[in-house]
Order: sequence, then C-alpha cells, then structure tokens
Amino acid sequence: MKNINLILLRTLSIFFRIKIRIILYFGVFLANLKQSKKRIGQDRKRYLRNRSNLSRVKTYIKKFLFFIKSADVTLALSKYPLLVSEIDKSVKKGVFHKNKANRLKSFFSRKIKLISGM
Repeated sequence: MKNINLILLRTLSIFFRIKIRIILYFGVFLANLKQSKKRIGQDRKRYLRNRSNLSRVKTYIKKFLFFIKSADVTLALSKYPLLVSEIDKSVKKGVFHKNKANRLKSFFSRKIKLISGM
C-alpha cells in the first residue's frame, strides 16, 4: 500500500510540474482576477528569461569542460574568465544562488590547477 501511495504521489507531482510548465510557457490563464493573470504573465516572462540564462551558462560550462578533457590548457585558461563572468551574471540575475556559484567556480579552478600543474 505504501508503494502505491508513493507511485501515485510521484505521478501527481510530475503531472503538476508539467501543468505549471504548460501554464508558464503557453500562457494559459486559469485565474479569474486581473492581478492573477498579470502575475502569471510575469512568471512566464521570468521563467523564459531564467531558462535562457541557465542555458547560456550550461553552454559555457560544457565548452570549458570539453577543453579540460582535451587537456588544452591555453583554451581552458582563456575560457575560464568568461565562464566565471557568466556565472556571476547569472547570480546577479537570480538564476543561481551565490553559494552554488561559488561551488562551481571553486570546482572549475581546481580543474584548471590539475591540468596546468600549478
């Protein structure tokens, strides 16, 4: 019985996450009040903006990790300041928490130290 409840809870949680994403992405208004409709529109804008910012940072991370794996020290060193800058911008915009950004920057600086032999 406990397993069935967990499965049901997971499916409902997935359903509501999908429903919320549909509302945010397509702008389907389920609210009646003007302020609620406005809030849904604002949330949709923020959701799309945050998603694009997160995608940009992930792209920088993937490129940087590719240079690290290929042991190309010069390219990795040249991309590191850009990566740190993008992470800091995303913190400023509220995409990442500052502690997560610090963890990421620390992780990437350790990677650079490993491949450059400092």
